[in-house]
Amino acid sequence: MQDTRCHCKDGFQRAAPSDPCMEAEEKAEVAGAIVVAVIGAAIFLVATLDLLLYCHKRFPWGRNPVTSENIALNNEERLNGLRNNSVCSNISSHNEMNSTEDFIGKMIAQGREGNWRDVERELPELREWIGKTPSLFLHELKRRNVVKEEEYWRAFTIPDAAKRVDSILLPVMIRGEGKRRELLETLEQQRSRERHFPDMLKKSLLCSPTLNPNSAHRQLQMSADLSTVTWKKEEQPYSDHGERFKQWEIVLCFENFSSGDHYWEVDVRASRNCSIGVARGSIPRNRQEKSGRLGWNEQSWAFIQWDSNYSARHGDRCINYPEIKHLQRVGVRLDFNTGKLAFYNAITMELLHSFDDIPSEPLCPAMQVNSGSVAIYEAQSLKNLNVDESREDIRICDHFANSGDHRTNNTDAKTGDSEDELLRTTTEEPLVARELIGRIPALLHRELLVQGLITQSELSEVYSIPSASARADFIISRLVCKKKKKPQLQKILCEYREKQEAFLKMRRESSTCSPTLNPNTAHRNLQISADFKTVRTSTHTQPYPYNSDRFDHYQVVICSEKFVFGRHYWEVDVRGCEKFVIGVTYDSIPRKGYDKACKIGFNEVSWSLKKWGNAYKAVHNETETKLTVRDAPKRVGVHLDWEAGVLSFYSADSMSLLHRFQGKFDRELYPAMAVLRRSLSIWPLMYADARC
Repeated sequence: MQDTRCHCKDGFQRAAPSDPCMEAEEKAEVAGAIVVAVIGAAIFLVATLDLLLYCHKRFPWGRNPVTSENIALNNEERLNGLRNNSVCSNISSHNEMNSTEDFIGKMIAQGREGNWRDVERELPELREWIGKTPSLFLHELKRRNVVKEEEYWRAFTIPDAAKRVDSILLPVMIRGEGKRRELLETLEQQRSRERHFPDMLKKSLLCSPTLNPNSAHRQLQMSADLSTVTWKKEEQPYSDHGERFKQWEIVLCFENFSSGDHYWEVDVRASRNCSIGVARGSIPRNRQEKSGRLGWNEQSWAFIQWDSNYSARHGDRCINYPEIKHLQRVGVRLDFNTGKLAFYNAITMELLHSFDDIPSEPLCPAMQVNSGSVAIYEAQSLKNLNVDESREDIRICDHFANSGDHRTNNTDAKTGDSEDELLRTTTEEPLVARELIGRIPALLHRELLVQGLITQSELSEVYSIPSASARADFIISRLVCKKKKKPQLQKILCEYREKQEAFLKMRRESSTCSPTLNPNTAHRNLQISADFKTVRTSTHTQPYPYNSDRFDHYQVVICSEKFVFGRHYWEVDVRGCEKFVIGVTYDSIPRKGYDKACKIGFNEVSWSLKKWGNAYKAVHNETETKLTVRDAPKRVGVHLDWEAGVLSFYSADSMSLLHRFQGKFDRELYPAMAVLRRSLSIWPLMYADARC
């Protein structure tokens, strides 16, 4: 019997057993091929468009660079596009609107409704605030979306100040009454901050709390001067102590405040997860639950940064602040007179949060660090930076060199230690050892430990003493002031004296300054802070406009200031930054492409100090010199003596010289830096010379 079943592909049948099915199979194959081809073509088209769009943004082929003339033209085109707008319909020539004043005057003359008179009245002050470089007010306008991101960055490419301000104000004027109202509201808020913040600082006692290592969790590492705490994967070899936190990465400070008005600042740039606040002494130290965290219980109050999210917390009460972005320094004000604990953005002077129910009982500064490092800002030491006071230490140290001339009392004569006048002093001859050990523990405590004058356990005992002067007395009387150890202490103190004398002499003879980063030179993976003092790496490309001065491959940024004569000194905060380059360069440094010559120090026109991991090198013209750095500096000082052709790098915290270049400079030099991980900041020297 003949088989009449269809053996063609599924879904097809023959009309009769004798009919061929090849045609049906071919049709199915063709249809499938068409579908595959269409899908492939669509994927290829999308990929091509994405590539073209990326290349268009990344490489300015066939495009004119962004200049002030182009921006002015863009503004004119924007205004021309508004010819038929109800607001601008009667304007015959847009050349008449070449300034914000002209535009506002035209609107008022035409009797337009809105807040034009208010804007006209505030225009001079608006120009002043926006015209500053850097302008925190302009940054605030960008944050509130009154000014668009691209307008913000393009404004800095315009050299003429008046045109730069107009490039910001004219678009805002055109966007309607709502944006103009936001502009005026932002101005009023800025005025309020300018009035309130300095007054608050005048009323408060500025302080720099000292971290208490006896309270620190074992995954927290303390710096030598007890001002910086760093989270570590490995546990630190801390001794058992009743005050130590066992579960959560928290550390308290020695200071306890129970009255008065106190203010301190904490640098949080190098940490993505941390909490800053205050705590009672009874805060739980061995609680595994979340209630053991700083701010998550009734014994503590905290402002919390977790990745890019910010919140304020006390016990079960939590307030989130999604509008806050990228804090650098947090100011903390604890005012027992009003019962308030306030947190500020120390850069913009903006109030972040305020707790209004602080109890009138002893509270101590506290912080929790779950990544990176957090540092207590040296507000008090900066305020009190005085060369004459430092010179007094130097002068007193001269007495120590001739300690045999010191007078002794009866007790010394009885014990036979009359030559060890380190223990005693008359009112006419201050004691240098006590002064130095009390004022600079970061330097001398570590040096005493290295020289074997004290042990690690004895140093831990020293840190249990809250008073700096009492710690100094303890070291002198119990640990160091033995007859056989006196020459070693004498040598350490006088070596410090020589180092301090040379460093302060250099500072006195130089113009101290705080250079400003130039955003027109910054690589697009570098994010510049609102005050143009901090640069941090970013995983997102920044919306900077094209500029011939911009570095397009290496993550470099140059400062706006240039030096062609004189002696200049500035400092860069490098805490928590593992890979960075700091130096100076001529303006002729290459900026485009992958050539090594675009790196700072890898050419004839730049000089640099480089850190890569734990290694430090001095680099010029591709020649790298390895440096021996015993203690990683928190701040790097840069000293430029242009006429002498000398460029020196210092560890600013230990006042020790890291490296010195000797050559000859024949052109303008610009401060420059590169950062591969985390951030760098120009340190705000209190006595910066405005002429620098």
